Amino acid sequence: MIVVSNRIPVAKGHIAEFEQSFAGRAGMVESRPGFVRLEILRPMQSDYYIVPTHWKDEVSFRAWTMIKGPRRLCRLSRHSLGNAL
Repeated sequence: MIVVSNRIPVAKGHIAEFEQSFAGRAGMVESRPGFVRLEILRPMQSDYYIVPTHWKDEVSFRAWTMIKGPRRLCRLSRHSLGNAL
């Protein structure tokens, strides 16, 4: 198993929007072959969320990075949060 973590800055005042955008993408990564689990860790003293995804192996993770969905989600998040990410 491998774990890939993303550190995502979220501007103050945009936390609710950020969390809603994650809720709205339900199933986007969970349905991918080799996916194990995803966590969204809310910061207590910073503006950065940590989002670790757990994968069966590196091949599964690399296959996920090659599809257009993650890129589309990133663009959508940046746009909807006023480039806060």
